[in-house]
Amino acid sequence: MKRIVIKGKLTQLPTCSEVMPTITAYVELPEKEIAGPVEFIIDTGSSQTVLLDRDVIRLGINVKKLKKAAKSIGIGGEAETFQLGKAKLYFKTENGSNYTIEKEMYAIRHSKLRGEAARRIISLPSILGMDFIKEFKLIINSRDGEVLLIKEEN
Repeated sequence: MKRIVIKGKLTQLPTCSEVMPTITAYVELPEKEIAGPVEFIIDTGSSQTVLLDRDVIRLGINVKKLKKAAKSIGIGGEAETFQLGKAKLYFKTENGSNYTIEKEMYAIRHSKLRGEAARRIISLPSILGMDFIKEFKLIINSRDGEVLLIKEEN
């Protein structure tokens, strides 16, 4: 039995007073020739893993060239959702190796927000949703600021 342990951390986000569990992955969109590191909030209330505004902009993803998906409703209200296609997510494990998952990914843009609301949403990391989390045991150790995703594989 192989044990995979991916470490995250509790991070103070600029938009809220509480710390949030986060994890970093290297995301590759091969069909779009786009890649880069992405910080994700581990969000058990989200069904999908999505790239939010900050990373869509930083990675240079032109949403005008993407096919629209069903609108998303969440923390920033209603937002446009776009299909990114297959993505590869690479996570560093506790022993230094890579854990790779390939999955359909989406991008979200909150194009109708203005002012302070827009600034707050654009500062948020992307979202690692239950479509990924459900494969792992999630441990959040608030006292030590530690976040662990653990998976047993044959």
